[in-house]
This record gives sequence, C-alpha cells and structure tokens, in this order.
Amino acid sequence: MTKSYISKLVNMKYSLFSIIFLSATTVFSLSFSEILLSLSFKKAFVIISLGFIAFIFARTFGIVINQIIDREIDKRNPRTSSRVLPMHQLSLRFCISLVLISSVVFLTLSFFFNTLCGIFSILACCLMALYPRTKCFTFLCHGVLGFIYYLAILINFLALSPGYFSWNIIIPASLWGMSVAMIITGNDIIYAIQDINFDKQFGLYSIPACFGKKSAIYIASACLIISLFSYLSLVFVLSFQPWVGISAILPTFVIMRTIKQYQVLMTSHITSERCFFKGNIYIALSFLFSMITLLISKL
Repeated sequence: MTKSYISKLVNMKYSLFSIIFLSATTVFSLSFSEILLSLSFKKAFVIISLGFIAFIFARTFGIVINQIIDREIDKRNPRTSSRVLPMHQLSLRFCISLVLISSVVFLTLSFFFNTLCGIFSILACCLMALYPRTKCFTFLCHGVLGFIYYLAILINFLALSPGYFSWNIIIPASLWGMSVAMIITGNDIIYAIQDINFDKQFGLYSIPACFGKKSAIYIASACLIISLFSYLSLVFVLSFQPWVGISAILPTFVIMRTIKQYQVLMTSHITSERCFFKGNIYIALSFLFSMITLLISKL
C-alpha cells in the first residue's frame, strides 16, 4: 500500500514531458563536436545513465517538497484535498526523509559530473524549495518554475561537457533553455486556470487569479511565441545551417497548434489540466524529433 501512496505522491505521469525535454537536450548537446569528441561511448553511456538517475531524484525532491510546503493549502483546495499529505496517507516525517535523501543523491551525482554542475544544482534545489511559496506574494511564480527548467537544461549540458562552457555552446544552450522555460511557464499558467476561484479566495498570486482567465490565456500564448522565437534564433546562432531550419518546422507547427488550443479554452469545456498535459507532451516530442534530426545531420 505504501508503494501506491509513494507513486501517488511523486505522480510520475507528469515527469514524462520533463524526460522528453531533457532527452532532447542530451541529443542537442551531442550535436556539438566540442562535446561529442570529448566523450567515449562508455563515458557517454555512464553520464547519461547517471543523469537519468539524477533527474529522477531531482524531480522527486521538487514534487515532494512542493507538497510538504503546500500541504495546508492543498487541504483546503477541493482539487488537491485528496493528495497524499492532506489525506495523511504518508507521514510528514517520511516525506521529509524522502526529500533529504533525494537532494543528497541529486547533489552528489551533480558534483560527480563536475563542480559547476553541482553549483547550478544547488541553485535549482533552492528554487524548487522556494517555488511553492512564490505564489503567496508574486504572479511571477510561473516564471520561477520556468527558470528551474532553464537551469535543468544548463545542468544537462554541463554534465556532458568537460566542465565548462565555451561561447559556441553557452549561447545555443541558453536559447534552447529559454525556449523550454517559456513553454513550461506558459503551460503552468494554463494549469493554474483550474484553481482560479480558489486562488482568488485565498489571496494567491497566480496569473489567472490576478488578471483573469482571458488575460492568462493571452499571457500563456505570448510565452509560447517567445519560446518559438528563442528556438528559431538557433538558426542564426548556428550559422544558418539548413538542417537547423528544417528541424524547426515541426516544433513551429506544434507550438502554433497549442496556442490555438489555448484559445479554445475560453469557450469550451476542455479542462486546463488536459490542455496543460497535452501541450507539454506534444511540444516536447516535436523538439525531441527536431533534435534527433539535427544530430543525424551532423553525423
């Protein structure tokens, strides 16, 4: 029974799009000769395997500490009142232990990769702990989650790199990180629409609660447009290589389709949670396909 409660607590279903985004990042990083030539097959396999383990523990840390901090709010919210902690299905002590173990494993693996990777991981852990509280005082809370993903992208690049960034890598990595960050920010705004009435009642600063559903959808759409421009900027940064432009066609189509789906939320009964999940998954898959295409073109 405890296993099922742990599974419910960490809700791995919502890790799927994160795994796809980070897989796309790994593929993208290997398209840089500076990184690819510094790795043997064995070393790359070890780093990618340990990186996946680090991700699982980082994600566990983030989701569990979020639920620990939010447990009193979750208890009052009808949508979240059946979660593990409000229902006392697992003890608070157990959840805190899980957070501590997850953070130790994640940070240990990060410092194993290299020192800079470890430093960025400490910052990411601090932001993951801060994120649940940001909605108590600023509508920029969604951007904090996006920035966490930006850091995750850089950590991914650093884990595969020799431990430093050259300008040839840091600019494309940052543009790619910004693209992912804005997608996460936009979809987090959409996800928050389902709690708009609760957030207003309890004075929480989500964008839907502060500006209304319609404005929230427009802001989320703007985030996706910024994401698209950031991604298309890679065409310029990577010297107009034709395969970069070709590989951008599918993500462009999927992002525009997702924006259109956002607009449907204004008048339809489609749940924002469903829109959030599908938006993240489809965009992440399109990016993964794009990065695989780019890597193949470099081989």
